[in-house]
Amino acid sequence: SLDGPRQVVREAVPFRLRVLDWRVPDGRTPAQRLDALLADDRAHAFDMARAPLLRACVVRLGTAHWALLVSVSQAILDTPSLATVLAE
Repeated sequence: SLDGPRQVVREAVPFRLRVLDWRVPDGRTPAQRLDALLADDRAHAFDMARAPLLRACVVRLGTAHWALLVSVSQAILDTPSLATVLAE
């Protein structure tokens, strides 16, 4: 029985980096595609019992243009902390 939250540190956690190539048009603007991707990501809650509590997706928008989507559970990083991590 636990009296409160606990932290589990695993030696290794499988991590999948999702990579999308949007150089081929599909009838939507890049902004519309990104909005749909963000909505889909937000619809999938993190399972607090399964690592990792982080998702990442790289989107190739053009020959030299990329977008990075990072989703992190607030259990490991709150919004101000995430901004600091990304700035670093």
